[in-house]
Amino acid sequence: MKQSLTIQFLKKQLLNIVFLVLIVGGALTVYFLAREEHADNKLNTSSPAAADATSRAEVTASVNEDSVPDDASATGGDTAAASPSPSAEPKRVVGVPEDVFTTHLATSDLFDAKRSATDANSWTLTYGEQPPVETTLQYTVDDGAVSSLELSFLLPPTYDAKSKSTIEQYLAKSVGKVAAAREEAVRALLPDLLPACDQNDALTRASVRIWAEKMAQISSDKDDVQDKADGCTFYAYQIQREDRNVLVCLFVLEQ
Repeated sequence: MKQSLTIQFLKKQLLNIVFLVLIVGGALTVYFLAREEHADNKLNTSSPAAADATSRAEVTASVNEDSVPDDASATGGDTAAASPSPSAEPKRVVGVPEDVFTTHLATSDLFDAKRSATDANSWTLTYGEQPPVETTLQYTVDDGAVSSLELSFLLPPTYDAKSKSTIEQYLAKSVGKVAAAREEAVRALLPDLLPACDQNDALTRASVRIWAEKMAQISSDKDDVQDKADGCTFYAYQIQREDRNVLVCLFVLEQ
């Protein structure tokens, strides 16, 4: 009887153990299945984001490629070839209409101008004040445009600064002041008057300043200046007129 009870007890314990093992096994199975499903969900969630990022990168690259010409160097070459090249021919000096030039003379603030009562193409210009320098301006006209311009500066007599005569010494000093004033007038008037004759603005003031400087250095009838620009010729020299020395500037335009 005791043996039978022992066997029944052991059978119940074994059944409990088997039941416990089944419960634990089922729980483990559920646990592992849950983990696997969570991992799949996480993978599925990240994949669209990655795909979206890849798609955006592809679109951006495509846009950048579309915005750049297929052959940039070829396009640049075509543009350069299509752009108009500057004219190889320089501007020529061409005379302005006479009324334009005379208006310039009458309205200039650089000098005072008075037209001759006997010759409409002759003017007297006065430059400066201490002492004032007078020059005679004459011009010619062809087909209504200025074709030449002449400026004449009357030179004072020369005096011996080493003379024993006080008067002659004084006059020699005065001549020095007049000469300096005349040189200043030449340097100021030529860069104003000569370009005023040019309708095309081809004559630069820098070129005229060089001519003016050379003219200012003339000291005898052995000195002279001659130079050409495109469409004009410049002369400067000293001559005698009515027993007086005259410094002359002649500007000739080739029409």
